[in-house]
Amino acid sequence: MFKTILLGLLLSVSGSLFASETPVEISRVSTSNYGTSFLVKSPAGVRVVMDPHRVVEGLVADVITITHGHPDHMDNLFQEDMQEQGVPIFTNHSKNVAWQKDDVRIFSVPGMHNPVPVNLEMPTNTIFVVETAGLRIAHFGDLGQTEFTPEQLAALGRIDVAFMQFENSYSELSAAEGRAFRLMDKIGPKLIVPTHAGGTSWDKLNAAYGSSLQAGPVLRVEAGKLPDKTKVVVLDSPK
Repeated sequence: MFKTILLGLLLSVSGSLFASETPVEISRVSTSNYGTSFLVKSPAGVRVVMDPHRVVEGLVADVITITHGHPDHMDNLFQEDMQEQGVPIFTNHSKNVAWQKDDVRIFSVPGMHNPVPVNLEMPTNTIFVVETAGLRIAHFGDLGQTEFTPEQLAALGRIDVAFMQFENSYSELSAAEGRAFRLMDKIGPKLIVPTHAGGTSWDKLNAAYGSSLQAGPVLRVEAGKLPDKTKVVVLDSPK
């Protein structure tokens, strides 16, 4: 309990989860209420935009990843603008992604959007993992499969920060059914930033992982200063 209180005090003072001279910075970049779009900025300044949708004006990316082609995970105008500037875009149809720039490495793990048998050759939702500064950050998109395959678990390995949905009828997923919780518990990320999280999701998230941590507009995180157990982070949407 003392540790939770201490973290809460740090959040209220700094507006971030962990203070560091060279943290990885994570922020939401969408003006919509879906909560699916993120910017991951490495200590070297590499900007990874993940699942852009109705992004804020002036956003710039060095690379874009898109877990699947549903409208709430894409921003065609932003993508076209970035592509004209030579920014690489990896989608659900990109095979065996292995991209690197400065202190960032990105790779892909194929998965499924719905509770159907996993077909790694024909994925309907691709997980993208960003490795930087000793952290491994995964956008699970609208992952809705029943369980991970051994191949997926081996490819994912340790995940420190997870962007994950918990309530989405398009994935036949609900907080009450609990599939998302079982998937996350199998991975064991230290921090979870919920995406689709309507209905009773927040009550169940707090029951499963304790009171959520309030990170404000930017989550600043360092590999050596992660919580011992999984915590949920509330990250403010841009104003």
